[in-house]
Amino acid sequence: MIDTSKLSKELRCHLQLFINLLFESPINDNKSVNLTRKEAVFEIANELLEFDASIGINGSEFEPGIYPQYVSVFTKTPAKDYALAIKWLKLVAFHSVFDREQIQITVANLLKEIKRRKQQPHDVLLSLAKDLNYDPG
Repeated sequence: MIDTSKLSKELRCHLQLFINLLFESPINDNKSVNLTRKEAVFEIANELLEFDASIGINGSEFEPGIYPQYVSVFTKTPAKDYALAIKWLKLVAFHSVFDREQIQITVANLLKEIKRRKQQPHDVLLSLAKDLNYDPG
């Protein structure tokens, strides 16, 4: 869990981008690990059973879960691979390299998803209801 409550509103609006980039970026710890984007994605998928990040607990894209002041990052592995899961969480959280090309691709994908959701009546009504009932922060 990463507490984001101290982030400014300007930075909080970038959390969805951060989450989408987290397991899709090159990794470089300036020591023994230097993985390209493709290598990192392959290795993570190969060594972990599941992995994801969301705003809040059990959140989904553009829909925060409970406790939305936290970013939830998780992995699922067999108990014997606990150290491996911790290694990947550390590498992903602290040594991801966000490059311009991947950011542009991810932003384009997020904008497509926003456009698609703006055309779905259920998503529009849900968004309006949340705007009326919840603090924008």
